[in-house]
Amino acid sequence: KETDERRGKGTWEKICRARENLYKAGVLQGFSITVTRENAEIVTSDEFIDDLIERNVSFGWYFIYIPIGKNPKVDFMPTPEQRNHLREKVWKWRSTKPIFIGDFWNDGPWVGGCIAGGRKYFHINALGDIEPCVFIHFATDNIFDLWKKGKGLRDAIVSPFFMDIRKHQLTNDNWLTPCTIIDKPEFLREVVKTHNAHPTHKGAETIIQGEIADYLDKYARELDKITRPEFEKMAKGEYDSSVVQLSKVMKNHREKNKKEYEIQNRGVEE
Repeated sequence: KETDERRGKGTWEKICRARENLYKAGVLQGFSITVTRENAEIVTSDEFIDDLIERNVSFGWYFIYIPIGKNPKVDFMPTPEQRNHLREKVWKWRSTKPIFIGDFWNDGPWVGGCIAGGRKYFHINALGDIEPCVFIHFATDNIFDLWKKGKGLRDAIVSPFFMDIRKHQLTNDNWLTPCTIIDKPEFLREVVKTHNAHPTHKGAETIIQGEIADYLDKYARELDKITRPEFEKMAKGEYDSSVVQLSKVMKNHREKNKKEYEIQNRGVEE
């Protein structure tokens, strides 16, 4: 029902049929779920994930609805409480269910915070605009323009725009709120303004102004209030296990992030 309401009538049935065909053909299959305020309770239920496992799904990704694109709606976003519940369920399933699951937003502690802005990845759209993230529709460079000047991707990765984003990432003291768009919206507004980054499609600027910007500021404050105590527990080792010590993973990421930025920044200055 929820899939059909968002993707069109009959979509869920087509997906299930495609899964059966893939399984019969011996193809490894996964899922990609956009969590919204309406479906959050369902897609974080044990019944839902068990059904996917029974359908021979081996891995999957959870994404959060981001108010971008045409006619964005902030009331589609899962609440801070729903997002925190998603983290709790996914982290529990990893040790109790025979399926590998990634959570694009809530896995910040495992990967050292936000990976966008060229830290670990970036996005190039169909027009060649080099964006910090597939969800951040602003750019200062275009791959075609760079090629014409005899330059390449490295020039975009160490551009003032991208370097400033990575500098801001180093100041984040709660990796359960890693996102430059919805968790640290003031950062995005600042770097876009500072470097005069242009919107890469009509309406992209709505994320950094007006009602949406006001909503995201409030959302970010509420999410930080909920998640900060848990992140502090992680840093103290209270989430460590005999299998993996998350506190050490986080410490190593913190040191590595700083060192990588210093090396890249030194290269730019030279």
